[in-house]
Amino acid sequence: MTSLKLFWLYRRNIADLLYVVFRRLICPFDTMEKIVRRMPTGLLADIGCGHGLFSLYCALRGQKIIGFEPLTKRLAHVIPAKRSFDNVLFVNGFFSLKANGLQGAFLLDVLHHCSFLGQKQLLKQVFDGLVSGGTLVIKEICTNDGLPYRLSSLSDRILYQNEPCCFHSHSEWVALLVSCGFTVTTAKIPSLFSTNLFIARRGD
Repeated sequence: MTSLKLFWLYRRNIADLLYVVFRRLICPFDTMEKIVRRMPTGLLADIGCGHGLFSLYCALRGQKIIGFEPLTKRLAHVIPAKRSFDNVLFVNGFFSLKANGLQGAFLLDVLHHCSFLGQKQLLKQVFDGLVSGGTLVIKEICTNDGLPYRLSSLSDRILYQNEPCCFHSHSEWVALLVSCGFTVTTAKIPSLFSTNLFIARRGD
């Protein structure tokens, strides 16, 4: 039902609807939202939220969430869809520590569009913004996934031609998160595309 409502919110043009279909194919919203439901109630952040799909998905489920997106043209797709919500805020800019006190945060196919140095800097910012026990959920592409990796890499390079693609193997993603202070568990979602979840917790 939530997914159907999400399609309805983006019904205004065929390009947005097709984008919703594609994102729902490669990103396991339902699985991630189950993780959200296990968190204590609190503020969430969707960092690099793009068209705002997952932010609005969480809002439909009653969560309070802030979506951060530096590219204005992507947020333009969100504005018509969010008018009936008072539990979601979209910020045109990069993630800021002004949002500290977060119970949870999400980086969904975002980190590999940062430089290798930028990945670590962003993860440290998120770590500092989370409350003790807060959870960061990451969906990422892994270079050791064979054909699913090649399909994901190809689709990314087609869709985001002007952005870097800095991928890691599964073990390298885990090592990066641990180096930033997180404790990490992982899950692999069966898919034609490389679909790996990293559940990183601030344990101090």
